[in-house]
Amino acid sequence: MKLQLKFRGATTATHRQRVIERVTHAGAAAVRPLFPNEKDKELAALYIVDIDDPECQAAIRSLLSGEPYVEFVEGEVQRKLKSPAQSSEG
Repeated sequence: MKLQLKFRGATTATHRQRVIERVTHAGAAAVRPLFPNEKDKELAALYIVDIDDPECQAAIRSLLSGEPYVEFVEGEVQRKLKSPAQSSEG
């Protein structure tokens, strides 16, 4: 499972790293930028939290919700995308 988060605009790289370390210590498998190497500050502030243990999800979400450097945290949106072949069939 995954969570998406956005760091606040004024968050420094040091503060981001501290939040990532706390989330990893709480059980996240990985915390990674949604758009690696992005120059746009808004897009560069978006991250994905990978969680392998379902029992950790609530604790990690709670931890992130309480972080002053995190603008929002939400579950990953489940999309039902169709391939072009499926679109032409239906």
